[in-house]
Amino acid sequence: MDFQLVERFAMIAWCIWFKRNSSRIGSPSLPFSQIHSDAIERLQEFQQVQDMPLVPFQPPTPKQSAAGLGVVLRDHEGKVIGALSERIALPPSVEDVEALACRRAILFAMELNLQTVIFKGDSEIISNSLNSSEACLAPFGHLIEDARHLASGFQAVVFAHVRRKGNGVADKLAKLARQSHSPQIWFGDIHSDAHNLVMFDSLFC
Repeated sequence: MDFQLVERFAMIAWCIWFKRNSSRIGSPSLPFSQIHSDAIERLQEFQQVQDMPLVPFQPPTPKQSAAGLGVVLRDHEGKVIGALSERIALPPSVEDVEALACRRAILFAMELNLQTVIFKGDSEIISNSLNSSEACLAPFGHLIEDARHLASGFQAVVFAHVRRKGNGVADKLAKLARQSHSPQIWFGDIHSDAHNLVMFDSLFC
């Protein structure tokens, strides 16, 4: 038996049945003269869908659940004396991440017993908050107050804002941190992927 003929017969029969039921309840329907062409069109649409390749199920991409902190310490000549890349749980805002990065940079400088330091970051909001003489009432204010308290232990300290182009090393280390579950620290060196950014940063600082 011709399978295509069976499919065509079944579709025409269904369309006649649908026409009959629609007429019984008073619903609009196609005239009998158009049932054959409508049935063939529906059958062709059905066959086209059946010929389409199945797309395997792709589970939704999980939302980012971690952030990264990147810190680089340089001497007065711009040479790297230390660098840090550390993964943290994702804070509620970008400002929280920037404030945590600054706080981590302060702690890192303290660990290396530095006394005269300039902390540079590309968040103007955080830089202004750290330099303000007033209490920070923003949601991240507790981080600002903690950073100020820690920084008071240095002999001399300055918080400066730099353009994002001049903060490429720290940004690169922060991105690398999200791929590692353990903190990475370098002394007198830096991650190989950030070597080419060290000199580039100094042009924009």
